[in-house]
Amino acid sequence: MKAVGMVVEYNPFHNGHLYHLNKSKKITGAEVTIACMSGNFLQRGEMALVDKFSRTRMALQAGVDLVVELPTMQAVQNADVFARNSVQILHALRCDTLSFGSELGQIDPFLKAVDSLNKNKGKFDEIVNNAMANGFSYATATGKAFSEITSDENTLDLSLPNNTLGFHYVSAIKTHCQNMKPVTFKRIGAGYHETDLHESGITSATSIRKALFENSKTLSEYVPDFVLKEMNTYFDSTGTYHNWENYWNLLKYKICSSTPEQLRRIYEVKEGIEYRLIEFASKSESFDEFMNNVKVKRYTWTRLQRICLYILLNLEKDAVEKQKQPSYIKILGFSEFGRRYLNHVKKYVTLPILSEKLLKNMGYSGNGNTNQIYYNLMNSNIREQLMHQEFEQPIQIKK
Repeated sequence: MKAVGMVVEYNPFHNGHLYHLNKSKKITGAEVTIACMSGNFLQRGEMALVDKFSRTRMALQAGVDLVVELPTMQAVQNADVFARNSVQILHALRCDTLSFGSELGQIDPFLKAVDSLNKNKGKFDEIVNNAMANGFSYATATGKAFSEITSDENTLDLSLPNNTLGFHYVSAIKTHCQNMKPVTFKRIGAGYHETDLHESGITSATSIRKALFENSKTLSEYVPDFVLKEMNTYFDSTGTYHNWENYWNLLKYKICSSTPEQLRRIYEVKEGIEYRLIEFASKSESFDEFMNNVKVKRYTWTRLQRICLYILLNLEKDAVEKQKQPSYIKILGFSEFGRRYLNHVKKYVTLPILSEKLLKNMGYSGNGNTNQIYYNLMNSNIREQLMHQEFEQPIQIKK
């Protein structure tokens, strides 16, 4: 049984994701689709609009056969760590190919770029370190280093977000999972960061979330009907969609009640940023105002959001460093075909698969505290009900 893997967040699932899913099956000829999906917190330092169980149901209804979780500790990392862990989980599940959309849409430039950087790693690191010493952010520094090293042959623009993630997927495959084949195709419709709904009907998740919170337009043109139904069900039962403003008072309290020394124990809090965090938390009335006050050239918005998330979740340096590699597989859901695939390959899977019994025995310490915070907005009855999902059998949809 040939399987194609995809790294996803589905925040929320939309028409572009459906295109990605169907195109991946078509160009790979795969019989099984496997999605490695971030849990309740996401790579760019945000909380998911609706929880991972609702997003799993969206994926399964769309036609994904097996959904597994990328744990919080690995999901809320920079692109390199995020990509490496996702690829290793999909490789452990015996995926033959990894499919991703990119702005470029051709795989050869990704392969050449990874080879070029591997051959010039010392020079690459030197350029990055020098650029950061001159006040550039890590993302800008790595883009600068890449351009200098590959100036004669470069056709891959790493300033574009999906190209960047694709580069890290390919790098992880070539380093850790050489029998997995990467494939890519060109993204269509809106760009990743576009904030306005796109007339094509394939728009960015960012624009969908913006329209949802502004209550400005109907979303039926941009997401499948089953997604709208799932989102409405979630809101009706919980009374909320999640975004940073919901958690601002809790983050503000955590920062203002901490000393600089305490903040420095948090992952990625360094270089004196703790003093800016404390200074502006007390002066800001909203998360957006706080971010605009704290932001400096060296720290991108995304990096600052991740730092805020580490503070909110109390992720200290030692704890995160110990969990930068995947150590288990948590199944969130499957179709009947996905269940049969899992039974077929599980004796070959190289990471332990968490069973319902094992989850209960270990108290699922992997995501327990972070999920408590995610569901903190709700009344205690709903919160306990949703938390209990961690220990139930995976979601199954018959197809």
